[in-house]
Amino acid sequence: MIDNIELYKALAKARTEFTKVKFDSVNPHFKNKFASLASMHDATVDALSINGLTILQLPTDLDGRFALKTVLAHVSGASIETTLPMPPTKNDPQGIGSAMTYARRYSYAAILNIVGEPDDDGELASREPETITKTEAASLSKLIDSTDTDTAKVLGFYKIKSLDKLPKCQYAKVVKRFEEKANESATA
Repeated sequence: MIDNIELYKALAKARTEFTKVKFDSVNPHFKNKFASLASMHDATVDALSINGLTILQLPTDLDGRFALKTVLAHVSGASIETTLPMPPTKNDPQGIGSAMTYARRYSYAAILNIVGEPDDDGELASREPETITKTEAASLSKLIDSTDTDTAKVLGFYKIKSLDKLPKCQYAKVVKRFEEKANESATA
């Protein structure tokens, strides 16, 4: 078994040589700034290379779900790795690419212990998600009724008290599901 002492020494030295990570991107939903993967890479790659370190990021499978394996390797053969499950929001190339970029950025920052966004003291994580409008809720209600589905079961499934509490990010998927169900009923 290879000892990681040389890797840790090289990483400690490299960290003193990292340049400042620039918060060069803005989240369009929350309007907060964050460091892009390119910015983190630019701030660290030279120091890592000079100290015999490299980062590999590989898409992988974890219990049947998309995940990203991040490996910090040293010329001695020592390495540390982590695997981050990151289910895509949509199972198409765009959704997978988006999940991979997100996973790469977070994993890169985590394995090097660098900051990729300003600390918000958990503000964003504790915010209630944006919900659908009353008009969207009414339209969804009609669609659900057209499939003879019990609205209470839908509310229970999504753990909401009323349709207008459905997170906006789930609306298109729910509508599509019930449109498909309505079409199946119509052709049966």
